[in-house]
Amino acid sequence: MAATSTPTPGPLHGVVLCCTGVDFKARMAMYKLVERLGGAYAKDLTCSVTHLIATNATSAKYRMAVSNGMAVVNAQWLAACCQEMRLVDERRSEYQVLPLMDCTICLSGFSADAKMRIADVIRQLGGNYEKDMSSEGVVTHLITKTPEGRKFTYAQQWKLVVVKLAWLDACQAQRYVKVCLAVLMVCEAVLMCASSFKLSWLVGVLE
Repeated sequence: MAATSTPTPGPLHGVVLCCTGVDFKARMAMYKLVERLGGAYAKDLTCSVTHLIATNATSAKYRMAVSNGMAVVNAQWLAACCQEMRLVDERRSEYQVLPLMDCTICLSGFSADAKMRIADVIRQLGGNYEKDMSSEGVVTHLITKTPEGRKFTYAQQWKLVVVKLAWLDACQAQRYVKVCLAVLMVCEAVLMCASSFKLSWLVGVLE
């Protein structure tokens, strides 16, 4: 059975908090704070959880929380609740944990107008748009129409994640970083992640 604390009356009464990507010391401090404010915490993500504090959008807890309609927020949300001594609206933009927050994305094979539209979507989802692939270690994903060209060659050399535009559509629709064979470019290098991504994470979400 998942461990859940017992709440006491306070501004966060009814809130059950869980964390992902937060180090042990900070997590324990958050759990103590939410209890002091009348909420409760759960070490595991169960159906009783109302809010998930996340530092990234790639964890299994994040994907499960989004899929089940739970509120996903950053640590600033809890700090604001403490400062204002009330349940702050988790829908405010400054507390959102967006699906592409850890992604820097480059585009290849699209028209100038299409690139502008796609770049807008990338930014809306919290990602960074990089116009060119001038140096290694900056771009994490390449969205390309066809597996060819200078950028695609660099992506292979640098072991980046190379995807079709359908990948971005899936991220937008499902609100988390979607990786599946249907949207990956089919080549050997595609199944390798950049150094900032763990291969086990990629394999774990392949469908």
